[in-house]
Amino acid sequence: MKKVLPLICFIYLLTFAGFSQEYEYTYEPEIGEYTQCSSSPYNGEAIDYNSCTNPGFTTSFDRSVVRAALWSRSSSGRLTFRIKRCDNGYFMNGTSGKIVIRDGWNGDLECIPYSITNSTTSYLSASIYVNDWIGDRTFNIFLLTSTNNKYHAGSIHAYGNYEVFDLEVTQPTSSDVFEEGDICPIRWTTNVPANANNANISLYQSGSWVMDIANNTANDGSYNWTVPALGAGSDYRIRVETNYAADLSEPFSIEASTCSGTTFLTSSSGSFDDGSGNYSDYGNHSNCYWLIQPVGASSITLSFSSFHTESCCDFVDIYDNSSATGTPLQRYSGNISPDPVTSNTGIMLVHFSSDGSVTYDGWSASYTSSNAPVGCSWTDCNSGSCGSTQYLTVSQKYTAAQYLCQHNIIDGSGTTSLNPDGNITRAELAKIALYGLYDGELNVPENLV
Repeated sequence: MKKVLPLICFIYLLTFAGFSQEYEYTYEPEIGEYTQCSSSPYNGEAIDYNSCTNPGFTTSFDRSVVRAALWSRSSSGRLTFRIKRCDNGYFMNGTSGKIVIRDGWNGDLECIPYSITNSTTSYLSASIYVNDWIGDRTFNIFLLTSTNNKYHAGSIHAYGNYEVFDLEVTQPTSSDVFEEGDICPIRWTTNVPANANNANISLYQSGSWVMDIANNTANDGSYNWTVPALGAGSDYRIRVETNYAADLSEPFSIEASTCSGTTFLTSSSGSFDDGSGNYSDYGNHSNCYWLIQPVGASSITLSFSSFHTESCCDFVDIYDNSSATGTPLQRYSGNISPDPVTSNTGIMLVHFSSDGSVTYDGWSASYTSSNAPVGCSWTDCNSGSCGSTQYLTVSQKYTAAQYLCQHNIIDGSGTTSLNPDGNITRAELAKIALYGLYDGELNVPENLV
């Protein structure tokens, strides 16, 4: 569990024209009391303006220009310092530089840029967060200008009693396994005030960042994440981070998507695969069906463009009906190139099953279908003279319409429907086919095939 993050700083400029009260220097000034300016320089470690580091030598800082005060402190560990001119005047408009706060407890430097954008700026203000602080602490405040002026605003000694901030990610755990589309509950506990800082949530695998899950979300201990398409793995971790504390979850697993249920395919041709989608391997415990039943089909041919499964235990079974009963037409497994399979009917059922271990790339398949010819041995009669049997059933309408479309007799695009409307008689449909195929010539074969 990580309890403390690096210091995080903020800078803001305020316009304040009427502040002119001076305070005598004290070693431990009260909040709001300023240090005393001095004509004697302060000799200390130099500070590199660009890198905010100590270059390893000492230098002299002017103490006669600015002074500092600890202006406020909060229960969350935030310290706010103010810097004023020794003559109580305004900072020069258009100037810029950096406020440097050196933590005497660990020597850390915090450099906060500032820029004066008006002519009535009477003080600068900078804040830092100090976590896990109990006891005495000294802060040295410096002001470095962009024109290479170096000022020491004073040393401020204070006593801290700020609580230690903790954060612990409690979910997910090492027993959790997720797939694409699953809801992963992310849960954490913390004593960081919910209204003091929001949380950032990210995903790691084997110590490396994978993706940001949520930024600046409520620090309320709960977030539900929908797992996207990711590679299968067993060393995923969730990181929850605030400005005060952060933690990683226990490692958990993400598995390739497992297909399930039955997919119905009714187009005359199409393609499908094992259900792993963007994953490298199919999932364990797959149990899925594809029922191929194009309207009016008399046979279906299934072909595989790739095929690699566990030879002993992960199978593709192909049936010549709508039920996975009896002996399949074919059973495929292993790293092979299966031959095409053709059904004896207009229905084909494909079943894929895998056990609980060892997966491979899987398979991809496509199918085409053939339609039965439509005969013309119907009784020719005028509308209404043959009784109710003269009209086509719904299935016959679809079959006949598909046949006519395939032979370019009617157009299946645009607003033309493939399902004939109303009470079309068999004789009328036969005449449509007759005139469409043979340009009105009546001397035709017995069957329109």
